[in-house]
Amino acid sequence: VDISLVETELQPISDAVKGVYDILSSEGDDALNENKRYHFHVGTTKILHYLNPKLFIIIDSNAARAFRDSHGIRYKNTTQPGYSAERYMQCIECAQSDILGYKAEQFQSLEMGIPVTRIYDKLTFVTGRILGHNNT
Repeated sequence: VDISLVETELQPISDAVKGVYDILSSEGDDALNENKRYHFHVGTTKILHYLNPKLFIIIDSNAARAFRDSHGIRYKNTTQPGYSAERYMQCIECAQSDILGYKAEQFQSLEMGIPVTRIYDKLTFVTGRILGHNNT
């Protein structure tokens, strides 16, 4: 798949993305997580980003904090902060809106040759990290 977040309508692919997310993040005997009792949420977002870095963003605890504070997407404040396929799609939709609102070309100018989704990842990571330090 070689589609870009800035050129894609998300609604038609939403169910497929959520289905793949649920499979990759599942717990149990066939789980990708080393500890089969836990879901593999952050790893799932990394796998999706690796498969198509122009479409998928990475959500870790820092990014989740940034999305919570800037977009109101509620994640629990635990080691497994309420990740889900639905929340992942909400974050992708917010990322698309942010990138298009700011202009993809301006994002791209921050680091030429790097997908705008990866640039966005870096910005949300830093934002969430700063927010985390400000709350401690």
